[in-house]
Amino acid sequence: KLLLLDSLLQEILHYKYLMASTSTCSQVMSTSTSSLVIIERVEDYGKAKKTTLKKARGKGDVMAELPPLPLEMELFTPLVDRGNRREKSIKLLGEKLLAMMPKEGNVDVEVDKMARELNVDIKRVYNICNVLEGLRLMERQGRNVWKWQGREGLPTTLLLLKQMSEQQNMKGQMDMARKVLAKKLIVNFIGNKADAKHNLVMMTQKLMMMFLILPQPSPLSLSIASIIIHGPGLSGNKMRTSLQRLGDISRILQSMGLLAEVRVKKEGGSKGTISYQYVGLEVPTVSVMNVWPQDVEMDEEIAAVSSIIVEDGREMMEMR
Repeated sequence: KLLLLDSLLQEILHYKYLMASTSTCSQVMSTSTSSLVIIERVEDYGKAKKTTLKKARGKGDVMAELPPLPLEMELFTPLVDRGNRREKSIKLLGEKLLAMMPKEGNVDVEVDKMARELNVDIKRVYNICNVLEGLRLMERQGRNVWKWQGREGLPTTLLLLKQMSEQQNMKGQMDMARKVLAKKLIVNFIGNKADAKHNLVMMTQKLMMMFLILPQPSPLSLSIASIIIHGPGLSGNKMRTSLQRLGDISRILQSMGLLAEVRVKKEGGSKGTISYQYVGLEVPTVSVMNVWPQDVEMDEEIAAVSSIIVEDGREMMEMR
């Protein structure tokens, strides 16, 4: 009996233990269910869209390429190397080049070396040498070489140019050009076609012939000079090119002390037109052929200047 009671008692205790365990588990599950947090994986829908849909590649998808940083030496370049307008002006370059020429004797000028020494474009040195050749201060020896002749022959050259100006009635041509510019008359200048090509040597001498024939002090506008040299039928672009070339020639002559820049104002106008006037040495009005009829050296001088003026096969140098 005792054994039966003991086994019965153990079964009762085991049953109570099971019942107690079941109630505790249900309480825990109810508690955990009330505070259950569901964590789901968040998908990048933007990336999924890009992978599923192919879109054309545009400029916004390409990374911009930044330029390389400048070197330290480039940040501290002298002003002349960075394009200072005054240092690069052709008038100042002409003054520097003339200051390097000897007062006596001849010297060869190599254009490429001179351009490196002055730190300028080689075409500017070409332009200066061509203008100096027009007045026979230089003589061309080759494609890139000129020989400095000195200033001693300048008075004779100016005298010959003035006489040629009288023979070609340059003063009358300027009067007609002023009427053309004022739209009072349309004329055809003999030998001056709109498509005629003139190198800087010829343009320099033609321009000086105009200044030398004018009563002093009388200003001359480059528009008048352009009509006489190239004719009145130039288009807009060709006219601007002609005025630019004549302007550079005038500034080079200004560096030689032959011309001065002036501003001519019209009545009622606030701004004036830039013109030039001759301020060089006085050139007498004489007939060269009558003064030196038997002078062989003077005949050679006349032939030399004339050959340069009528020459039309020289290499063209663009002014810039």
